Amino acid sequence: MPLLSNTLADSIDLAAFTAADFTGRVAMIYARQGHRTDSSALSMAWYGIYQRASKAGVPPQIRSQLLMDTIRLNPLSPLATLCLDLLLEERPTHLQTPRYKPEPIIYTIISCEKNLDKAHQLRRDISQTGALATIVVGRPALRHFELSNEILFVPSEDTYEALPDKVLKAILALKLLYGRFALVKLDDDVSVADATKVARFKQLALPHYCGVMVNPVDFDRCWHVGKCSTFLPPVTDRYHGPWIQGGTYLIDSRAVVEILNEYLRYPNEFSKHVLEDKMIGDTLRSRNVMPVDLDIRHLFGLALDTSEKPLR
Repeated sequence: MPLLSNTLADSIDLAAFTAADFTGRVAMIYARQGHRTDSSALSMAWYGIYQRASKAGVPPQIRSQLLMDTIRLNPLSPLATLCLDLLLEERPTHLQTPRYKPEPIIYTIISCEKNLDKAHQLRRDISQTGALATIVVGRPALRHFELSNEILFVPSEDTYEALPDKVLKAILALKLLYGRFALVKLDDDVSVADATKVARFKQLALPHYCGVMVNPVDFDRCWHVGKCSTFLPPVTDRYHGPWIQGGTYLIDSRAVVEILNEYLRYPNEFSKHVLEDKMIGDTLRSRNVMPVDLDIRHLFGLALDTSEKPLR
């Protein structure tokens, strides 16, 4: 889209606008205009500010946030579709992550600060097979993700109940870092049982979304109880259909894009979730990507510690 001639966008203090949060940015535009405006007009102004930021050399992660804001202000508009395409091509070049060909499979170990020793051991074991692995940890004080020493820090709480938010932000960050990729999501209590099998992932044509299926009988509505930072009640959400158990699952590049299509347009709809694996399955089902029951842990030499942990 050509640079918009947008008097409002041109009149906004770019440094102050990019330093503010989403609510503060809306308030800034309202104050500049002296009256409220609808979300469609806001999104056009936002895109104009994004274009200014691009010309001014504003860091890629801030530009990405401006695109995300534009999308959620008017998610079904042609402008939102354009911004989604632009966002998924934005890349924080200062992080110097390579774009692999063919697309890589990234073993993504979802962990927390207190379990980093276990996560580092798992990452080392996987990396020794020649596979690409990273650890994800939440840091709520961050505004943007950071990559440091094979750890991807995302702006999320580091608690069990924050897993949905942490996983979504990790998927987005990895998309911005690597472009097209498939993701093998691992809990940090997974271990490598047979290193000779780990590399099989890149040798096989796998489904878009696979792992061990959860069916209605297996749906443990108390799975999270006693694991969270506060004592939360059982889940009472509707069962919409099967999904893949969260300890280990694979989503390919198509599934990654389908998840981000929903998350970036309607982020508030994801805030209600406590069970991250159900969230992934329900989101993909809404995009016509169905789970395939496949014991990928056994197939690729992984094991999961299923012993009960003490209450937190």
